[in-house]
Amino acid sequence: LMIRRPPRSTPMPSSAASDVYKRQVTNSGESSWSLFSLFATANWSYGGKYFATATVRQDDTSRFAKATSDAVFPSGSLGWLVSAEDWFDSSIFDTLKVRASYGEVGVAPPAYITSTVLGPGGIGSSWGDGLDGSVYGNPFTQSTTRGNPDLKEERKKEFEIGFDSRFFDNNLTLGFTYYDNKTEDGILALPITPSSGFNTTFQNATLITKKGIEVDISANLINTEDLSFDINGSFTQNRNIVESLEGAAYFGLNGFTGTESGIAEGEPYGIQRHGQFLKDASGSLLLGSNGFPQADPELLIAGDPNPDFRAGLGTSLRYKNFNFTTQFETSQGNDVWNGTYSVMLFWGIHESTDILTTNDTGSTIFNAWGDPIPAGAQFRGYIEDFGAGPVAVDHEWWTANGGGFGDVTSQFVEDASWVKLREISLSYDFDRSLIERLGLDNLSLSVSGRNLFTWSNIKEFDPENNLTGASRGRGLE
Repeated sequence: LMIRRPPRSTPMPSSAASDVYKRQVTNSGESSWSLFSLFATANWSYGGKYFATATVRQDDTSRFAKATSDAVFPSGSLGWLVSAEDWFDSSIFDTLKVRASYGEVGVAPPAYITSTVLGPGGIGSSWGDGLDGSVYGNPFTQSTTRGNPDLKEERKKEFEIGFDSRFFDNNLTLGFTYYDNKTEDGILALPITPSSGFNTTFQNATLITKKGIEVDISANLINTEDLSFDINGSFTQNRNIVESLEGAAYFGLNGFTGTESGIAEGEPYGIQRHGQFLKDASGSLLLGSNGFPQADPELLIAGDPNPDFRAGLGTSLRYKNFNFTTQFETSQGNDVWNGTYSVMLFWGIHESTDILTTNDTGSTIFNAWGDPIPAGAQFRGYIEDFGAGPVAVDHEWWTANGGGFGDVTSQFVEDASWVKLREISLSYDFDRSLIERLGLDNLSLSVSGRNLFTWSNIKEFDPENNLTGASRGRGLE
């Protein structure tokens, strides 16, 4: 049982104060924490043309030590309706509004990590059954995570500027936003020397920046009594970089079988780290005695799961009582580690392993284990030349560095760009006369489908899948 009592606070008798106490109970213990907040908002407008908003919030949470538990987060926005000015030429623009905003928010860590805590004891071993501490007097042991009383909140700051506009009797709309986001004092559980008696400690360790643009456009191309046609589109592009990372050259966020998604200084967030083949200075493979590539002891930082851009395109067609809509989406330039393909090679169930090949080289060749395959003999696999002559690629290679559980994973990084027909629908609106006779307000019949088609080089799985689920790891399948 691990409990830290929340600080005593006296809520103000005002809608501008909130006092939250949260208690969580699981099958192995109980935790509690509290949050006390004050906030104020001011709004100003003048002449229906100029607008301003300012907000300030102060939080006090028991998740931090008392010295760092208070934090203040300001935000504000400005707007100018340019089209309302007397001098504005409205021959093209129907509406034009320019806007800018700035805001800060904080992210608190899990409860208790500012203190070194005790937990139910026990011991486990890979060579036998573990010992449940509750059976032996319920002893407590010290956590392997050292508390950090100096920890403070992870703070996100964002500035954005943009405009919203309408043209040609409101038949065309265009919106644009540029944003600059900075995450300071990112909280990570970094490893520390085991001689300290601990394995990890939470620290304010990262500075991450993200800059990007967002564009939205829509147009009403046809609009008659019986026929209308609308189109809309969106485009987003951003670049995020880990500007600094203290305490580690690389920090893994999640991973599987020798590959990781994580952060490294000077690299995009979520960049992957892989085992690679050993190469010489010219980039040529260094081969072993059997003619196969060898694993490099140094890991390679490569494989960016972040797309170069994302975009969407939608259409809406109406003809009398019929309505037909489509929505396409795309993500371009994002990489993925194709674990499905690599594991299928390991188990010999991928189509490329289901090949019966005759050694037609005229001489004996060898597989990765060094087993000879005489001229004219058949084997399951195929012949390949990595640079030192033909070799037999078979199960001995797929179950080693040529498959999913080997030391080399960079070979399975692929372009995971995709285009999807996200949604398509067809509907019919029944005549008003029939609806009224039935005593209804409206009546329509429709059929729709989602994610019916995907165009991608990835064939083994949906390129939007993530092996590690709702985690910070990216680009793994």
